[in-house]
Amino acid sequence: KSTNNGSSFTDLSSGLVISQFYRLACSQTNTDLILAGAQDNSSSIRKNNEWDEIRGGDGMEQLVHVNNANILFSASQYGSIGRSVNGGASFNNILGALNGTGDWVTPFVMSPGGTFYAGYKDVYRSINNGSTYTKISNFGGSNLTLLHVNPSDPNHIYAGRNNTLYRTTNGGTTWTNVGSSVPNNGMTFTYLAFHPTNPLRAWVTCSGYNKGNKIFETADGGTTWTNISFDLPNLPANCIAYETGSND
Repeated sequence: KSTNNGSSFTDLSSGLVISQFYRLACSQTNTDLILAGAQDNSSSIRKNNEWDEIRGGDGMEQLVHVNNANILFSASQYGSIGRSVNGGASFNNILGALNGTGDWVTPFVMSPGGTFYAGYKDVYRSINNGSTYTKISNFGGSNLTLLHVNPSDPNHIYAGRNNTLYRTTNGGTTWTNVGSSVPNNGMTFTYLAFHPTNPLRAWVTCSGYNKGNKIFETADGGTTWTNISFDLPNLPANCIAYETGSND
C-alpha cells in the first residue's frame, strides 16, 4: 500500500500462504520426509517437522528414491532435474545426460525396483539414478506431459501428450498409440493410474470442458476404453489415484 503517490510502499502480505504447488513426493522409507514444488517459489523439503527451500526457480516434479531416503530428485521448470545423495543438503543437475528440455512440468517416475524414468520428447531410462540414460522410445515431436510405470510390472509403461497416449508392454522395445481408441478422443490426457496388481487395467483423466468425458478405464492394456465419468462435474480432471484394497 502507498499513501504518498508511490514514493514508498508498506507490505501488507505478511503471513499470507498462497503458493501454488504443482507436485509433491513422500518417502516410502521415512514418513517424515516430503518434497514439494511450487510455482515461483522453488522446491521445498520437510524434515524433522520443518520446511526448508532446496532449489530455486519454479518447483515442479519431485521424487524420493523408493529404497533410499537420502537420494532425492527435484525439478524446476522445463525438466531441469537436480539429484541429491545426501538427503537434500546439496543437489547436482542431472539434465546434462539428456538432450534438450522438457515440458513446463516434466514428468519423471521410479519403478518399485529403483529404475528411474524421465519423459522429454522421448522416454529415457536410468538404472543408476540419472547418471546415464538409455532412450527407450522414438516419438519425437513435442514434449511428453504424462509418464507412468506399472507398479507390478515395469514393462508396462504409458507416455503421452495432448490427445496422444503411447503404451508399451515390453519395457520400451515397441510402443503403440492407444489414445485413438479412447472414445471421443480430441481431449488432452492429463494423468494415469494403474491397478496395483493387474498391469492391463488403468484409468486416464482428461482436461478441458467436454461434458461427460473426464475418466476412462481400460481392462485390456489400452486396446479398448470405457467411459466411467458418470456424474463428475464439467471441469478439467488433472489427476487420479487408485486406492489399493478398494472396490475400484
